[in-house]
Amino acid sequence: MRKIVILFAVLFSVNAFSQLTPEKMFEYVFKEGETGFYGGVNYNLVNLSFSDWSMLPVNYGGEQLNSVETQFSFGFGAGVMKNYPLNDYVLFRPQLGIAYNKFEFKYDFASGVHTEGVEAITGEFIADLAIKPVDEDLVPSIIVGGSYMYDFNAVNSQNLQLNPSNISVGAGVGFSIKFSNFSLSPVVKYSYGLNNLSGGESNIFNDAISDMKRHVVSLTVYYYK
Repeated sequence: MRKIVILFAVLFSVNAFSQLTPEKMFEYVFKEGETGFYGGVNYNLVNLSFSDWSMLPVNYGGEQLNSVETQFSFGFGAGVMKNYPLNDYVLFRPQLGIAYNKFEFKYDFASGVHTEGVEAITGEFIADLAIKPVDEDLVPSIIVGGSYMYDFNAVNSQNLQLNPSNISVGAGVGFSIKFSNFSLSPVVKYSYGLNNLSGGESNIFNDAISDMKRHVVSLTVYYYK
């Protein structure tokens, strides 16, 4: 039964999109909805889903590692966005942008403390649903969605390497303020990373955070008209 439902949904989608001419598709993507920009800051909660190395201290290649701590990790991003009304209460909000994030880890070896830092420049694609009455001037909203980020310089530390790809799902709250010529929408969102933060070759620095995932609390402001 499940396979029949999935097949029906796929065939329905293919049939719907097959009826769109290139001109109609262009008009829908670029002319429909509201176009705008976004900018925001985030705090990376990379220490919430830590390593499974619960048996620390551990000896690795003759080196004893006592503990690993994450330092203050932050970032910011900006990009372009569109609002596509799906009905009177739901907006589809795709976003395309670029972000900067800094990660720092403190490794406590028996021989002393060693700090590794990584600065990531990432391209990001975010797809959210904003649930709210679309035509109200001031209204709260619930945000759900997901994102894909690709790190252009994940290998920028001698010992520590990050996974260049990051997929996450998230949810948040916000509100929209409609002015005469434009609208603003601040949103606070929590994103839960689905894949591991570390993605480099096997060494004591990468292996110690091998199961760590990236969770983010972000504050983003959208401007559109």
